[in-house]
Amino acid sequence: MSPRCEIQANAEQAGVGANMGEEHVPPLPPPPQELVPDEEKRCNRFRYGLDTDIKIYLLATKYTEFDVLVNRAKDIKKSLGERKKEDVVKRTAGPMLE
Repeated sequence: MSPRCEIQANAEQAGVGANMGEEHVPPLPPPPQELVPDEEKRCNRFRYGLDTDIKIYLLATKYTEFDVLVNRAKDIKKSLGERKKEDVVKRTAGPMLE
């Protein structure tokens, strides 16, 4: 019989259990279902964290569905990125010399 098996057997005879010397750890509570349970509050929190340029375009709208708001913000970010690229091209091209 291995030393570990002997220790377990002796502990069981003494009524201590297999995990002698270890403290009992209570189970963790279940994780929350959602960090922000209300859909409207979730949308407002998302708007608050957005970049100012994107926020300006979303001020007049009242999206209450989070998925719709995220997709709209992505579209705005994409279009703003394209505009910035066009501005960079215009500035780097300079006036055409004839």
